[in-house]
Amino acid sequence: MKHPLFDSTRRKLTLLYTGFIFIFLLAFILTCYFLLLSLVTREQRSQVQLMAESELSDHQHDLLKWYSKSGTGQREPKRSSLEYRPDLRSFYYVVAGDGTLLDGDEALPDARTSILRAIRGWRPAAGDIQYETVRISDDAEVRLLLAGRSVYQEGTYIGTVYTGTNVTEQMRVVHVLLLVLGGLAVVFLGVSAGLGYWMAGRAMGPIDQAFLRQKEFLSDASHELRTPLSILQASVEVIEAEDRDQLSPFSQQVLADMKDEMRRMGRLVGDLLFLARSDENKLHLEKRWFLLQPLAEQIVRQFHPLAEQSQVTLQLRIAENVQVYGDAERVAQLLHILLDNAIRYNVPGGSVTVTAAKNKQTCEMQVADTGVGMTGEERAKIFERFYRADGARSREQGSNGIGLAVADWIVASHKGTVEVESTPGMGSTFTVRLPCQAAVREEYS
Repeated sequence: MKHPLFDSTRRKLTLLYTGFIFIFLLAFILTCYFLLLSLVTREQRSQVQLMAESELSDHQHDLLKWYSKSGTGQREPKRSSLEYRPDLRSFYYVVAGDGTLLDGDEALPDARTSILRAIRGWRPAAGDIQYETVRISDDAEVRLLLAGRSVYQEGTYIGTVYTGTNVTEQMRVVHVLLLVLGGLAVVFLGVSAGLGYWMAGRAMGPIDQAFLRQKEFLSDASHELRTPLSILQASVEVIEAEDRDQLSPFSQQVLADMKDEMRRMGRLVGDLLFLARSDENKLHLEKRWFLLQPLAEQIVRQFHPLAEQSQVTLQLRIAENVQVYGDAERVAQLLHILLDNAIRYNVPGGSVTVTAAKNKQTCEMQVADTGVGMTGEERAKIFERFYRADGARSREQGSNGIGLAVADWIVASHKGTVEVESTPGMGSTFTVRLPCQAAVREEYS
């Protein structure tokens, strides 16, 4: 059975692979779109500019004539010489400085008013291009590419020759191509996601096998180590009981150190065996209702000698009616781990406070200390196996870096949560929330 970590990593690798494919496809589609748009419109841009130059040379004298007559007050009635050319895609308008339409050829007379409104006030110079979308009916629009050349007389604006071409079909082709590319990209992205998930699984296969072998070794080694450790511990206790008075002070100290190290190794082997069984889903919780106060009082009593030795004050504040639904043995192990850490990482004269309260949904337990505290980076890693925030201090205190990983598993197996608040030099607070009576009864009703 695969570890949840591998499933999470596989999903992350798939998302990463799919994300790169998405960025590549997006860049490819945008590049194709703008490249095709440039190729499609390049000829029209050149054509409409050349047309502007040609019409300017043909109709510049009309604008100058109009200007000379308007300057002398000899205004003619506003009339225009427009020719309807439905066979043409291009058109031109000659517009005087006051907005009078003097001449032109047009293929879209229904769009004339919209075109003139769009170009009103625009005085294009050589090379200026403008795109406009104009409506020719309630349900029809056309896309136009416009250019023009303005005419000046001694610095005075006289008028403009506007030219344009209908690029609606070309733009429609480009947009249809964009939609096709987008659809193909979606399909390809889905295929890539499936392929990425499969490739990630294949890539993680050897790692999964190695992890499986590591778990088996961990489980086997833990089982095999328990027997010789028990024999060694029993042998040391026999020697201490029978020959302690005959040993020198140095030998007695060595014997005491051996007992401490064997106890530490016993805890390490026990934790390793616990984690190995949890990885293999061989740990079964015997959940039932139990009162938290008697359990917590018993755990606190067990830690009084260590607290006195470390000059740390223990305080317990739990109401009598706080009930928890869970495995009492594992909850006791959870409190044991949290109290052990709170005392070992405290300072002389410090304190550890255990509190518990309940609400409608959860039972909240807190173990707060006034110890050395942790940084934000350390808080993010403390539940990882074999992680120790302060390596030197952890070894000095007999920590193996597994206890909080065990605590995290116990909380998760009870469908609870654990949070840590800590400030360096001011202490840490571990908050555990487990299902309480009302929440569990509602769940099982």
